[in-house]
Amino acid sequence: MEELKITLTNISKKLLNYYYINCGGCCLYAYLIAKQLDIRNIPYKVIIEHPYHSKKEYNNQAQNQSKYLRIQHIFLRISDKFYYDSDGIQSRWHKDKISLNIDSEKILNLYTNGSWNPAFKELTSKTRIKKLKQIIKQEFNEYDKRVENSMRY
Repeated sequence: MEELKITLTNISKKLLNYYYINCGGCCLYAYLIAKQLDIRNIPYKVIIEHPYHSKKEYNNQAQNQSKYLRIQHIFLRISDKFYYDSDGIQSRWHKDKISLNIDSEKILNLYTNGSWNPAFKELTSKTRIKKLKQIIKQEFNEYDKRVENSMRY
């Protein structure tokens, strides 16, 4: 678990200049991280902060059965140990939230179908989104190397 925390912290540090990631891009970010967690079979839950709708409605949107539900902020609870968004790791979060057990592809549905603050899409170029994806992939490749090396000893 410590190797994963190092990886997530490194990613967050590299994203300090992505000013608008939590203004409409948090779901895309959660998807990109969850996709890497899915590959490695690391369990997580999707957390919706300050929900405007019911858990059932958000699950429907994740299944492509609802459109444009409002979501204020979305992040992950990893291995029931800690919370994570682009700002970094937190051991606790306040209680005004909904927890969903969905995979990364369903998170992508939330992003595609959700009603988000448009600042992220308007102020973040496709080149920067591509770079964001590269940073995440590169750091998880480093994670794999560290985990493999730690198993040798």
